[in-house]
Amino acid sequence: IFDYPKIARDPNSGTIFVVALSWNYIGLGPDNSLFISNNDGLNFTEIKLDTLFRSMSIDVDKNGNAFIVNPVSNNFADNTIPYKIRIIKFDRSLGKQTNISTPFDYLTTWARVSSLSGKTWQQYQGPLIFIDKGSRSPKNGRMYLLWAAPKSIVNDPKIEFYGMYGHDFDIIFAYSDDQGATWSKKKINDDNTSANQFFPAMSLDEDGGIHIAFADKRENPYGEYMDFYYTYSSDGGNTFTKNIRVNNEHIINKFGGRSIGDYLDNVVGYRNISYVAYPC
Repeated sequence: IFDYPKIARDPNSGTIFVVALSWNYIGLGPDNSLFISNNDGLNFTEIKLDTLFRSMSIDVDKNGNAFIVNPVSNNFADNTIPYKIRIIKFDRSLGKQTNISTPFDYLTTWARVSSLSGKTWQQYQGPLIFIDKGSRSPKNGRMYLLWAAPKSIVNDPKIEFYGMYGHDFDIIFAYSDDQGATWSKKKINDDNTSANQFFPAMSLDEDGGIHIAFADKRENPYGEYMDFYYTYSSDGGNTFTKNIRVNNEHIINKFGGRSIGDYLDNVVGYRNISYVAYPC
């Protein structure tokens, strides 16, 4: 049994990497495992990773090494204590895992359906990892992280499910040119409200262009609906274009829970065009 599967492929060797939570046939687990195939997915070798929390994203560098991002914490029972975003490097030549720490806190929680609602829903926060391998990119080798972060967690016994919710989620972007030793960070959503932004998604094109889409409630934090916005960077994330709303009609979200889904990978970018998919 598998949950939260994420996939990456080495464009040079064709090796396929899949990271997922896995349970064996008698229900033991879950294990956080990396599966590797060198024959186009006909067979996979499982490698158990040294981590308790599920891995959220995976990518491969130009040398065929896999980089997996996941949150870690010393207290998984308390969601009000920030996790840390950690990167796991799986070195193909050595066949071993190396942990790369980052300076970034990660608060994981649900959000309110609206600022007037007692319902909450599970919105995807990331973090996502991408490594620029663009054949025409001046930033080839640059590593990127993308995630949604609340400014605080509010405890309220009237709130459904967990009696708490995240307040004022923003989309956070970071990049590193030295495989995670140092980072530059910025906020992606350009609104001046306390509305929530979440469900971050990202794509890189061959020129190194960065395409980002995300869900957004800036137009009416009180309404039980959301929109999707898009932004683009042509300079490796130093600057981004103005956020653009891509949907015409608001997307209704009034039921809470997992009505939208656990996660969305909903943007694909090319040199002159981008595609953003969204629920409707």
